[in-house]
Amino acid sequence: MGIVGLVVLTLAFYPTIHNQAAQLNKSFGNLNSSTLALFGGTDFFSPVGYLNSQLIYLMLPLLLIILGVGLGSSLIGREEADGTIESILARPISRSHLLFAKAFAGAFIISGATIIGSAVIIGMAKTVNIGIPLPYIAAACFACFMLVLTFSAAAFLLSATGRGRVAALGVTMVYALGGYVIGSLASTVHWLQKPSLIFPYHYYQSADILRGTFRWSGIVFFGVFTAVCMLLASLGSHLINDPRPFVVGHFKPIVAHGNDNGFPSDHTLLSSFLGFVVLKYSRKLGLITLLLAALIGGARMAAGIHHLEDVVGSFIITAVSVAIISLLMKRFPRRVDNKRTSLRLEH
Repeated sequence: MGIVGLVVLTLAFYPTIHNQAAQLNKSFGNLNSSTLALFGGTDFFSPVGYLNSQLIYLMLPLLLIILGVGLGSSLIGREEADGTIESILARPISRSHLLFAKAFAGAFIISGATIIGSAVIIGMAKTVNIGIPLPYIAAACFACFMLVLTFSAAAFLLSATGRGRVAALGVTMVYALGGYVIGSLASTVHWLQKPSLIFPYHYYQSADILRGTFRWSGIVFFGVFTAVCMLLASLGSHLINDPRPFVVGHFKPIVAHGNDNGFPSDHTLLSSFLGFVVLKYSRKLGLITLLLAALIGGARMAAGIHHLEDVVGSFIITAVSVAIISLLMKRFPRRVDNKRTSLRLEH
């Protein structure tokens, strides 16, 4: 209902500003370019600019990401936290089948919410005669769905490999919101262009879709990202299970912590990833950041929350990840160099 209300109120307001679009764009054009980029560009009040900046680029994805990440982190995480997962698995069902059944249920709910939101957007766009071909609006909503699916799959991956529900939710939301900021600012801040390649929001070019040009590579990225997360979730749930030191040793940790899988160390994973990324651009700052990551890992070990292999494994995962990303960045150096494919739709 929140999505429906937002769409109706936003598009119902469009006719009142339609005739003043040029003047309003000129007024907003005085804002800082980085601020404008966070809302999808410099065009806010043309038909494409209004629909993109007010709904498609930020608000609709944000609401659906909150829904999707919440589902992704709780589909398995709730049973893990309640200790009921083993009783479920005692039935004649494999863990892989359970994971994919849960994932399908989550995708079904997200697709249902997206379809409802898309139908209301298309209906209101037709009612207020916004002037954008309806197939283009449908294509933009589909791209939004695929974007949301990537973050939902990331949360599901973290949850399925033993991360707590709160950890899976928090890490994925930081990744989503951080990617939105970095991906948006990459068009105006040169040094963010390469780091933005690792975030799904970089490939979400909703304004181009609404104008009739479309990068199929973005949808391919979303699909591959989701498929990889699902594969890793299936493998990780079977292969990676490292009880925390305080569980094995039967002692109380210095910092209270849930009884979930200890591999890898989330704190070390995030800090070392940042360190390896910074290292590509500044050797000194990168080494300092990696040292801090090592100290964070050491502190987690001292608190009785992680084993040495959890921390070392985190460094290995991030080092390999950054190396792979670097190779991909050399293959696809800049988004602006990508060829655009015209999206020709019958309408």
